[in-house]
Amino acid sequence: MHIDEQMGNESFEYLIADIYNPTNEIPEGLITKTIPAFTAGYCVEMYDAPDKYPNGTQDENYYCEIWIPVKKK
Repeated sequence: MHIDEQMGNESFEYLIADIYNPTNEIPEGLITKTIPAFTAGYCVEMYDAPDKYPNGTQDENYYCEIWIPVKKK
């Protein structure tokens, strides 16, 4: 996940994320982040686990999402 809340800075925060299970303890050195509903500033890519599909990432049912930030006109 690429977080650029200011849109256009020379640097940004980059995170690698996993599904959060609140019943599990968060390992030392890791953080949780809540992503609010919002129009611009986050670029999120989500790739499903390829081993869940017979043909991995080439399987016709393989699933991923890419959320691209937008600016209001």
